Amino acid sequence: LNLYPISIYNDKVTFSGLGIRQGGTRMRRVEKLEVPRQKLCLITGAPASGKNTLLKRIAGSTVPILRVSELCGSSPNGTLLHDDVVIPRIEEAIRAVSHRQIVYVDGLPRTVHQADWVNRFATHTDRPRNVQVVVLDVSQEVALNRIAQRQRGPDDEPEVALRRLEEWYFQSGRIITTLKVPQVIIDTTFLSKRDVAGRFLQTLFGA
Repeated sequence: LNLYPISIYNDKVTFSGLGIRQGGTRMRRVEKLEVPRQKLCLITGAPASGKNTLLKRIAGSTVPILRVSELCGSSPNGTLLHDDVVIPRIEEAIRAVSHRQIVYVDGLPRTVHQADWVNRFATHTDRPRNVQVVVLDVSQEVALNRIAQRQRGPDDEPEVALRRLEEWYFQSGRIITTLKVPQVIIDTTFLSKRDVAGRFLQTLFGA
């Protein structure tokens, strides 16, 4: 099947091509085929801003969640992994679920270079995507308090946690100005878990 995108309207991509296989080897000729755009939601933010909590509340079993930390691992000293490691693995993982209508990516973008890649990836023609970035923000005081309460692993050690927070606050402004795709910032400092989820769903789906 050879299909070529010719127009985009109302979140659907219209293709023209040679034909679609139906039942064994029989082919029927088609002039146009509409395929819904994939909705790709990238969720990023400061450590302890509530990303994991949000995804647990809003993601059903049918919605793939791609977590950068699981796909790429993490640095033992709290520094970010190099973009040459993160970007290829995330791109491969997204393409592996290109048949799914909605995909969440947890932990991207975290650098300016990743934000540049998001801009380019959003316009790839293999399957045009509605890409939206949700940035969860939180005050440093509240973030450190949340981390102290959970104390789950090496990244939650006080010195490492502070380093990760400082890195995020240094990068975040540049990331936001670099992104050309739709984005929204949700400050979770004084919001309940339910309110954060509500604002996220309203932003993404108009719920």
